[in-house]
Amino acid sequence: MKAALNQHQEKYGDYGPTKKGVTYTIKVSEEKFFIEIINREKSYVATSMMRPRDLSKVWGNAA
Repeated sequence: MKAALNQHQEKYGDYGPTKKGVTYTIKVSEEKFFIEIINREKSYVATSMMRPRDLSKVWGNAA
């Protein structure tokens, strides 16, 4: 996950566009992992995408 965070920081700097999400693919020992990074006002939020999202977790949907 650190590699995805480093690449994201190089691309967007310290604070990228707010609420913009970017998905990165990282290969470790022949296995691919998808990492989604979302910009917040003063931080990044990184999430490993191991399975499909629950529809209640998608932006704009009420839980």
